[in-house]
Amino acid sequence: MCTNGSPVFEKAGKVFLTIPVAEETATSVSDENSEKMRKLITKDRRLTVRMIADELQINLESVQQIVSQNLGMRKTCCLLVPHHLTDDQKQAHLQASQDFVETADAPPNFLNFIVTEDES
Repeated sequence: MCTNGSPVFEKAGKVFLTIPVAEETATSVSDENSEKMRKLITKDRRLTVRMIADELQINLESVQQIVSQNLGMRKTCCLLVPHHLTDDQKQAHLQASQDFVETADAPPNFLNFIVTEDES
């Protein structure tokens, strides 16, 4: 340590003095930008963080902070979340759910017939 409290590093005979950098204020993390992001995401939920950053001219870290902390959203796997279903797909999902409810309500010992398996 140097006598003035600044850390000094020596490498290959050269002395490096580290100077503390003042923290920058996050001007891009604002209520205005949060609202813009909310509107963009509402229009198209398939937007990526990079696409939002390009659209609003904000850095990626600020977009991630706004999306996760201010808007309370999190990442999901796009392949598992159906975004645009056809009417046939909606009907199939509804029928499968109704069949499951009917099956669960039919015999009183329904849970005894469920087989589970460990991945190991």
